[in-house]
Amino acid sequence: MIAEDLVLDGIPVTVYQKERVNPERLLFLFHGFACERKGGAAGWAEALTDLGFLVVAPEAYLHGERTPAFFAAWNNSRRQKEIMNIVIRTAREVEHLYHKYFKAKVANGSPVYSFGVSMGAAIALYLTSTMKEAKTAVSIVGSPSFCAFYECKQQMYGFTADEYFRINLESYRAEDPLLNWERFRGKNLFMSGGTEDTIVPPVYAEELAAKLRGENVVFRYYEIGHAATPKMTEDCLNFLREELANDLAGNGK
Repeated sequence: MIAEDLVLDGIPVTVYQKERVNPERLLFLFHGFACERKGGAAGWAEALTDLGFLVVAPEAYLHGERTPAFFAAWNNSRRQKEIMNIVIRTAREVEHLYHKYFKAKVANGSPVYSFGVSMGAAIALYLTSTMKEAKTAVSIVGSPSFCAFYECKQQMYGFTADEYFRINLESYRAEDPLLNWERFRGKNLFMSGGTEDTIVPPVYAEELAAKLRGENVVFRYYEIGHAATPKMTEDCLNFLREELANDLAGNGK
């Protein structure tokens, strides 16, 4: 596997692909809140390139090489107050990078895939709900909810429910993938949840799957906390393998 580090418009990304392979489809890989692009979700990169994807792993806003001094100085509770802002900004940045740098690297007009873990899963789902070209998302122990989940985070981490919190919360309503679940019609989703997960309650993913009954949406529980199991890994990769095969066959490629 080839890994290339780039900085595009101030955003660090790592691009992965198999040697001597011309990938026909693009997949964005998103890391979690406590990680950065070269840790955590990056462990999925080889399996995803093995499927045939060009994998682009961006550094999320305020994370890794993009961590400013003020954010590093905050305690975890204060940092958690920014989680949905991080999700939204990172997804918007990725859409910009796609159109400016990556669209031309794969087959013209081909659908975009996304894959994320925890916070990264929220980014993947949000991107798929808002970006026309994004057709398939895999969410590993992530939440499609913005508003209810943000309120849950406030209770969980105890950050102040002040005017800033309320302004944030109100601004998320128009963006919330769960509240605006109709945006997922015609999209392909795989979502996993841990039965013992106390970090990201799986009820939001379960609710989205129920609203999208009849669509190509899979939600599965696994007996685990906030982590992936071998079976979860196998299932999500099989889902992507099948979607990719159908995509290529349907487009004559």
